[in-house]
Amino acid sequence: MKKIIALLLVLSMALCFCACDSDGTVDPRQKDFKSFVAGFGRADVTPYAPVHLGSYQNAMERRSTGVRDPFSALTTALTDTEGNTLLIIVTDLSWGHENQLQQVRAAVLEKYGIPGENVLLGGTHNHNGAEWYTTGWETPENQAYLAMWLEGVLESVETALADRKPAQMHATFTRPNDLNYRRYYILEDGTYQ
Repeated sequence: MKKIIALLLVLSMALCFCACDSDGTVDPRQKDFKSFVAGFGRADVTPYAPVHLGSYQNAMERRSTGVRDPFSALTTALTDTEGNTLLIIVTDLSWGHENQLQQVRAAVLEKYGIPGENVLLGGTHNHNGAEWYTTGWETPENQAYLAMWLEGVLESVETALADRKPAQMHATFTRPNDLNYRRYYILEDGTYQ
């Protein structure tokens, strides 16, 4: 399921390449992306030691006790015919916070020369990942994980850049019928709410 969510996020973010008006004509301010190269990279960013868990009010009281599913960093690299590269990075954390984004952008600029405005960061909304946002995220455990996480993100970027091949993008727009979202909670007694 996490792979599907990450793929959908990457695809929805990639649609920025086809900025069409409501009548289907291409916005003249957009570049012609009939020819570009695309690559994909993945790296493991699973915490190797306990971390404070995120996205809950009592985040600093909750610590991980083990790993059930590995965490990944997924990168899509898209480069146009002029050599401009866009990186779309998705990791198995709640989301991409500003402090993470700034660190990733600085590291990517230094290592690959890709400007920060060409780097997008998102998350799969995993409530069992490390906490980054609330006061106290700077704990030694989370700082150690942040360093390892950043290495994994850069590894996925490296793989995506090396994987680039000629590609084409086709976008189709449709109106979904009866689209909805439902979240279920599993209670302690095993029932759903």
